[in-house]
Amino acid sequence: MRIKKRHWKIVLYNLLVVLIILCSGELFLRYYLNHPQKAPDWLLPSLKTYYSQLDRSILQFEPNCTQFSEDLFYELRPGKFRFSNREFDNEYLVNSAGCRDDESSLQYPKIIALGDSYTMGWGVEQNETFPEIVEKELGLKTLNMGVSSYGTAREVHALKKVKMDSVQFILMQYCPNDYNENKQFYIAEDSLVTSSKERWNQSVDQNTENTSYYPFKHLLSVIPLLRSKEESKQEGKAWKAKHKVPQISEERAFLNVLKHSTSIPANVSIILFSIEAEHCHSAFIDAVAKLLEKEHGSTLHDQISFLDLTGSITAKERYILDPHLNNKGHEAVAKKIITHLKNLPQKNNKEYWYYPDGQLGYVCEYKNGLKDGVFKSYWDNGNISRIGYFKHGKKHGEELNYHEEGWLYEKKNYVEDKLSGLHINYDKFGNSLDTIVH
Repeated sequence: MRIKKRHWKIVLYNLLVVLIILCSGELFLRYYLNHPQKAPDWLLPSLKTYYSQLDRSILQFEPNCTQFSEDLFYELRPGKFRFSNREFDNEYLVNSAGCRDDESSLQYPKIIALGDSYTMGWGVEQNETFPEIVEKELGLKTLNMGVSSYGTAREVHALKKVKMDSVQFILMQYCPNDYNENKQFYIAEDSLVTSSKERWNQSVDQNTENTSYYPFKHLLSVIPLLRSKEESKQEGKAWKAKHKVPQISEERAFLNVLKHSTSIPANVSIILFSIEAEHCHSAFIDAVAKLLEKEHGSTLHDQISFLDLTGSITAKERYILDPHLNNKGHEAVAKKIITHLKNLPQKNNKEYWYYPDGQLGYVCEYKNGLKDGVFKSYWDNGNISRIGYFKHGKKHGEELNYHEEGWLYEKKNYVEDKLSGLHINYDKFGNSLDTIVH
């Protein structure tokens, strides 16, 4: 009998020791999750992974913050609400158009800010967002249309909610995760693809599950997340092999969305910049600029200017667990935007572009910063390549396209950037091959 009692005492003692160890480990992790600035270097990467995947609340799947939308999958819920995570707790005031801005900003804005959570101001107060700072410093009414996780396709589509008559500038913030949405737009033959209400409800339930706490959640969840990089790479390769989709480069997918947009007037200047989760670099905007250099005759060639944020946002301008910008980060972005807007040149008269050998590449007439008049481009052998006409930044009138050898191969007509009338293709002898009526 004494032996049995002693046995149970040992079992209970061991269980108590295990419980103390588990509780100590849980309290250890909880402390550093709430004070990430004090976390040791060896632990911080694991805490970031855990926070991102199993602890962080996702605004777009919080029913008190957003609501389902047939057109956009979800949108910010008009009214007032709070959104918080471990490093911040902020109030949101959302107007009737679903923008984190006041109602008066919908009336004749001069600037519209498009983007995802970085533009929306995830983690900062409303008056600390870079669109608000730009408005205050420049005295130009600015409408913040940033919504968490929107890609370029949804951002542009959302412009249909507002009047563009007074808009002079669009601040277009790009993030690498925009690519998936923009690629789907391309695959769907230039149509916006959104998910169902059932899918949104599932995402809401998943977010609720992720943010719910159960005993020893921190301790039990961190260990399985410690996987090798090689294991993750192999999973990525397997996914790509299983899900084969038509490929289009990131910059082409982005420009394809803009080219098929009817929401952005030709006289609106677009300031494009990119904010990445870890650090800002110019790879994307450089690729877009390089691609547009080959499209001298397009409206976007003159409409887009580029803002490089490389080196402007350091670790001090971001939260520790959360990759979003703190108030210092928004101040840094606003400062760069303000300087860029003040230094934007306005084109007038004629612009010339030359090949490296000095041969004329194109000549174009401008008025008030927009293409207006004759546009002529040339092959590198000196032969004419295209003769077209613009009016207020849009193709308007007859366009003639010539083969490198000098013969006319296409004649078409535009009315305000849209094909209209006869569209004729020719062979090298001047014979009509086919005629299309638009």
